[in-house]
Amino acid sequence: VTFAYRSEAQAATRRRVRPLALTAFSDGWLLVGWCLLRDDFRLFRLDRMSDLQVRPDRFADEPGRDLAAYNALRGGGMPAGLAG
Repeated sequence: VTFAYRSEAQAATRRRVRPLALTAFSDGWLLVGWCLLRDDFRLFRLDRMSDLQVRPDRFADEPGRDLAAYNALRGGGMPAGLAG
């Protein structure tokens, strides 16, 4: 997926992300994904996303860039950085 994203500090970026999971927290929803811009796992608040586009291309499975790797990195607990 690609989307425009506004950070907590109001910085605007355009992101291309491999979506891995949606999770809820007390203030809303988060997309857990592999961000191609940052080349790392990132969490994105859905209320800060706009202009979402589902891309027709598919990504190949890569070890270390999937939900199992994210969960292992985070100890299988609640996603870190909920402020996004």
